[in-house]
Amino acid sequence: MKCRLVLCFIVLFFAFESALAEHPLLVSVRLAETDFKNWRYGHRLHRKQLNCVQFVVVVVEELLKRELTAEERRAILISNVGRRSNLPRLINQNDKRIRGIQTALVEMNKGEIIQPSEAKPGDFIQYWNKKNGRWIGHAAIIQDIREDNGLRCAAIFGSHQSLGGVGIADFEVGLNDPNVRTYLVRFKP
Repeated sequence: MKCRLVLCFIVLFFAFESALAEHPLLVSVRLAETDFKNWRYGHRLHRKQLNCVQFVVVVVEELLKRELTAEERRAILISNVGRRSNLPRLINQNDKRIRGIQTALVEMNKGEIIQPSEAKPGDFIQYWNKKNGRWIGHAAIIQDIREDNGLRCAAIFGSHQSLGGVGIADFEVGLNDPNVRTYLVRFKP
């Protein structure tokens, strides 16, 4: 009996451990503390620079335990839209290509679209915010959620220009802010 109990505990421990190992937030924190420690924000990997969507690509590859195809990578990087001048029109049309990680995971059958009211830590986010008449995009992993006078706000983890590297952003994203185009997706192992 004692041997079976110990065996059950070991099986449960490893099942729990493997489930935790696949949580996007834990994977991203581990990658930040190991592979990308001391990396700076930017787009030149050969110079130890990493931007927001490049970090999301690495997290997804780690979760899938494989490299992404060129098409999957382009979807997350939002490099499948043609010229950058196309972005404002595509954002205004809510085109699936500007949804980045959401579109990529859903098309891989590895993601479930999440509404802002359902968001929780570990969900991926791609959002667009209009500043000075120009759309600015960003992608990350939700680290925490809080409510503030009816606005659902998310602290996000990823590679941030404002931090100069990988970590928890020094700002929050209004998930149900009408001035922000927010696209959320939950990873399905």
